[in-house]
Amino acid sequence: MLSEEKDIFNLEVDEIVKNHMLETARWGKFLAIFWLIINGLGFIAGLSILLNIQRMADAGYQQLINTYITMGVTYLLAPLVSFYPAFAMLRYAVLIKRSIQHNNQAEFTTAFAFMKKGLKYLGILTVVTIVLITIGVVMTVVTLSRQGF
Repeated sequence: MLSEEKDIFNLEVDEIVKNHMLETARWGKFLAIFWLIINGLGFIAGLSILLNIQRMADAGYQQLINTYITMGVTYLLAPLVSFYPAFAMLRYAVLIKRSIQHNNQAEFTTAFAFMKKGLKYLGILTVVTIVLITIGVVMTVVTLSRQGF
């Protein structure tokens, strides 16, 4: 070991790391705003679909009503589920930039707390998605095997 090695808990944020963090903040802010807009548009689309179901039924699309209901509910729920990671990313981006500019340790710590929470949420959501996909695949295989495929 080198005698000049520092303890990991005495890390310093030099100019190179600051520049990486500021670039990460810019991209994070861009992505967060983009996904918040997409979530808003998805929610509006879902609400629009659900509010126009009767009009669709009156127009002769009676057979598709269940499909429209499923689409509307999905378009309402998906933005609600994906709102928090985008919000956490935006908070991280804003706080990390401000903490670097003002050399504020409290905002720096809070920024990383938002990053951790957002990534943890996405990790849990990923595990739930993997479980649901696995259940769907198993159910499909069982159904097809019973039908003789």
